[in-house]
Amino acid sequence: MAYGVPALADGLVYTSVSGQGLVAVSAMKGTEFWAEEKPGDRPVTPRFYYRPIIGKKYAYAPVRGGLSAVDLSTRVSDWVFPTDATRYVVDKERARIIGAGTSTVVAIPYA
Repeated sequence: MAYGVPALADGLVYTSVSGQGLVAVSAMKGTEFWAEEKPGDRPVTPRFYYRPIIGKKYAYAPVRGGLSAVDLSTRVSDWVFPTDATRYVVDKERARIIGAGTSTVVAIPYA
């Protein structure tokens, strides 16, 4: 099993796990809090070298070919924004994630 770069928010450690997708683990106890539900017919391959971005409604997980928005209440990827971006910053004031790739710069809704 391979693990991605972690992110910490609200007492949970979020990371991508091979074969599972995004997982949240209690930072205090080390126990699994939740795991991403399978996204149906859409294959989502995690990118392990990039940290997830944690919002109020979504955890944004870098995946091959884009950025997956995993709903924090349903634990299902609602959508994948197609992009080659690998570096992200959050602009909370404008509710945007700014991503930069080798050939593009994108602004993605942040919730």
